[in-house]
Amino acid sequence: VRLLPLDELGLSESATRAVARVAVARQGMVLVTGPHDSGRRTTLYSLLAELAHEGLKVVAIESEVRCRVPGVTHLQAS
Repeated sequence: VRLLPLDELGLSESATRAVARVAVARQGMVLVTGPHDSGRRTTLYSLLAELAHEGLKVVAIESEVRCRVPGVTHLQAS
């Protein structure tokens, strides 16, 4: 999994703005879903990296942890 900046994910400009708005929210939850090979894991880790740079406490609960992002607590759901 490559860590890309949000603006390099290939999303439309409006989708990138929407994701960026979520990233700066002071509370809440983001659910990343999609079909196999749709880019959801790349999107998730890019968002996690962005949040970690903001100094926020970030916890990711994943079915399988494939990449550890510095500053993020990763938990594997069983």
